[in-house]
Amino acid sequence: MEVINLIEAIKDDRREVFREMVAEEGIRKSLSSLSEIIGCRAYFTIDGEGNIKRKPMNYTLLLGAFSRNQEKLGDMFFELANPVERVKHKKIERLSREDLGKLNRNFFKILANGNVDFAKRYAKELYLRDREGFFKKLFHYTLMEEMDSQKALMALALKKLIWDEYDDNIMNAAMTYLATVRSDFRVYEEVKGTSGVSKEKVLAAIENLKAGGSKEELNLLAYLRVLGEYSYTNEGKFIEIAQKRLEEISQGRKTEANYYEIEIIKGL
Repeated sequence: MEVINLIEAIKDDRREVFREMVAEEGIRKSLSSLSEIIGCRAYFTIDGEGNIKRKPMNYTLLLGAFSRNQEKLGDMFFELANPVERVKHKKIERLSREDLGKLNRNFFKILANGNVDFAKRYAKELYLRDREGFFKKLFHYTLMEEMDSQKALMALALKKLIWDEYDDNIMNAAMTYLATVRSDFRVYEEVKGTSGVSKEKVLAAIENLKAGGSKEELNLLAYLRVLGEYSYTNEGKFIEIAQKRLEEISQGRKTEANYYEIEIIKGL
């Protein structure tokens, strides 16, 4: 469905258009159609008076990837669509002449610098040449990031949505979030990775987290899912980060999850 038709449906408060789209086109095609109206132009702003505003992630891609409540997806997509923040997407151009080694070496740097256009081009090229290698690289990067950035969650959703079939619009939406939200490696830099806790021990917490109802549990659950996907360099640091979050949660440092977050937790 054309995005302009979806915008008109939102203006006219016709959520049935979204229900019909999901029923007729399926989840992936629906997300592809929605891709321009499920993000933000900027997730961090500061004005001349020093007032800071941070915008949260739009959960549409995550719900499409993980929600088990398929009958309600059309309604949730309608509720979360935001034409005011529309970001028009162009086809992601390839970097087919670039050496694969160079792409891998520079990918982290491109993401950390917030170069959105190049991040998307690097991601597409890496995916098309070495899909498994691309996701291992992307997952590694999100583990270095501050857990509550929810970048691990977005990376997981991206893998689930395009693993079997590439979609330029979904890649556009996911990589725009991953590159636009400012990188924060402070926790990663502070930990030593010498806690002695095993990877198996922290991963064993997954089932308990799936019964949780807090934003912190959602973010840790995604982090652990990513940690469990591959073996990584500096893995001890990621284990220590996860263990610290587990301890904080056990001490009651939790924020109640909203309806959409609960839906995602159930499917992770």
